[in-house]
Amino acid sequence: MKRKALIFTTLKFSISFALIVWTIQTDQLNIDKVKAAIFNYTLFVSFMILTFIQMFMSSLRTNILMQFKGESQILKILKITWASSFVSCVMPSSIFGDLFKFKKLIGIEKDLAKDNSIYSSIFSK
Repeated sequence: MKRKALIFTTLKFSISFALIVWTIQTDQLNIDKVKAAIFNYTLFVSFMILTFIQMFMSSLRTNILMQFKGESQILKILKITWASSFVSCVMPSSIFGDLFKFKKLIGIEKDLAKDNSIYSSIFSK
């Protein structure tokens, strides 16, 4: 199992690295603008805070829509939301991020209806 996880992680990093190199080589990404944005600490911190707030609100909305029985699953949902947002940014279409989120939400609670996962994936936008 560890070997499969290592291969999968290596594959993800390789694809991400290849996409970054391709973007730079095709002049789709201006490194100077990226450096200026990263080293503008006020802008960077503001962006990170606003991104976290947006992710937290989306996770909270998903938690409400999923109608979990028992204790709240907000931390698990926050991790799933963060990961699905990353997948949506990396993949050519946001549908892959929604599919990732749907698959992970189904696995949180076995006796929960699959309809809740579908609704929360659709209505969390």
